[in-house]
Amino acid sequence: MADMTIDDATPDSSVTGVEKFPASDGGAAKIKDFVLAKIADLTDAGAFSVNNDSVFILRGGSLMPVDADVLAAALFNEAFGRAGVASPNGNEVIAVKDSTARKTLTLGAIKTWLQSNMTVTPDLTLSSASVAGTLGDSDLALVVQAASGKKVTLATLKDYVLGKLSAYITAATAANTVSTSDVIFISQGGNTRKATVAQLLSALAGGDVSAPATHVPGNIPAWDNAQKKLTSGYGVATSISSESPSADKIPTEAAVRTAIADAAGVAPPSSHTAGNVPAWEAGNKLTNGYGVNTSVRNSANASNTAIPTEKAVRTAIDEKIAAPESHTENCIPTWGAANELKPGKTVVEVLASNGSNDNIPTEKAVRDALPAPATNSSAGLLSAADKAKLDNLVDQTAVPEVGDDSPLDDTDALTVLKGGTTWKKSLLYRLWTYIMGKLTSFRLDALGAPDDSTDNDANTSRHGLCPKFPGGTSRFLRGDGTFAEPAGTTDFTGDSGSGGAHGLVPAPESGDASANKFLNANGSWAVPPSAAGVDIPGATAIDAADGADVLYCYDTSANAYRKVTLAEVAALVMGTERYDNIFVPAAAMVPSAENGATAGSLTFTNVK
Repeated sequence: MADMTIDDATPDSSVTGVEKFPASDGGAAKIKDFVLAKIADLTDAGAFSVNNDSVFILRGGSLMPVDADVLAAALFNEAFGRAGVASPNGNEVIAVKDSTARKTLTLGAIKTWLQSNMTVTPDLTLSSASVAGTLGDSDLALVVQAASGKKVTLATLKDYVLGKLSAYITAATAANTVSTSDVIFISQGGNTRKATVAQLLSALAGGDVSAPATHVPGNIPAWDNAQKKLTSGYGVATSISSESPSADKIPTEAAVRTAIADAAGVAPPSSHTAGNVPAWEAGNKLTNGYGVNTSVRNSANASNTAIPTEKAVRTAIDEKIAAPESHTENCIPTWGAANELKPGKTVVEVLASNGSNDNIPTEKAVRDALPAPATNSSAGLLSAADKAKLDNLVDQTAVPEVGDDSPLDDTDALTVLKGGTTWKKSLLYRLWTYIMGKLTSFRLDALGAPDDSTDNDANTSRHGLCPKFPGGTSRFLRGDGTFAEPAGTTDFTGDSGSGGAHGLVPAPESGDASANKFLNANGSWAVPPSAAGVDIPGATAIDAADGADVLYCYDTSANAYRKVTLAEVAALVMGTERYDNIFVPAAAMVPSAENGATAGSLTFTNVK
């Protein structure tokens, strides 16, 4: 077992839970028990959060995570997506929560509770109710009658108010006199207003019943639409002037009759029929004349006092049909090209074998000549069931093929034999729905092995298949879809003059932490150099140092490396009493003109 590798194992196409994996824990608990124990040791999640928590579901044989809010929304839609109860009987159940207990409640119990607890009292307020808008006679209002809440229609409420108003007006004391300052109530544009008698009289004076300020005696008054009152009107004329008739006078009947008798013209008949054509009579008069007919009647009803219209005469002429010069008895006449009748077709009672276009067979002749219905052994007429089958067959050789320029669509149809007995058409989207329904129960391991290609591999823009394993135990699948060696699995290499390489750092030895060691660039753990050995090659010298400049030093009391400013160093030096020897080199001394300095040294003592 110790020498076994993964390459030596035989692939297992299906996992049942009894498979074993090599372990090196001295025969400890199985992996399944270990996993279950780990699950049992998980910390309780505590309060459930729909917005943050997730659960696992089994979809198509695969375990997948789903957000708790998505699962809650799906359950909510499933619960409330059911068909509504058209006629509830009170036994329907609703889920409720009673304090911390979950219970059910029937509609009947809800009705009983509402009837017992939703009574209207005199303290009822409607402050939270919405505005009703336009009211109607059938609208309801709440009233308190003998301390009991009841409902009343606005029509009943209106009749009550009008009855009380009528009784109030009837019982009111009648006014003995009416003055212009008395007030009555009026409705103006749907609003209740008050008006004095003087205002009413003023309005009536400017209305349609107002008389003109002046008028001519004997004139016929006329309405003035602009001023809404009567004008002086038109004068009455007893004769009609032939030279200067007036538009402001109305003649009397006698004046009109005299003018007609005096005028030259034709006297109308004493009576006439509307629509008749008048005829002359002796004495320059017109008679009732002749009636006008829109059709020419037959000889029995034709009249000498009626005149047919042109269309009536043409119609009567056109209705005459020319008969053939000769014909055979019992033949069926036929129409000719010039709207005439021809001798026609001969009726035959037996179908001749050679047939003729000049004969018309009887119904029985056709029936006797028809063959019997077809059977499995003999030819004959086609049955309705067989015709239905043939109607759904298509000659594929005559049908053009669907090309790339006109691909299939969901609304395209194909012919199927429904239940093995009935031919029907099915839209392609129904076929796709059927296939998708079958695929939900289809298992991936039932498919054949795929070919060795990368067509359906997953990539950074889509889901797909895992790339083929490259073999070995040191490579892993990266986010870009390729297998690669993990970064940093080799040892860290320090700089030896040409640079190093990243990798695993060497392990520190015991005591390296207390010694304040650090990882040196050469790849080893080392103690920072002392102040005497610090070398900063290539560093630029400070042109003008100040107290804010920082020095690197070792703090012996804290056993750590610290930083200190020049100001702090100066303060330390100035605050410490010291006795030092100061040496002045001879080259720094200035010689006099008579006697030059010689090399040597001077000692200063007690210099502070």
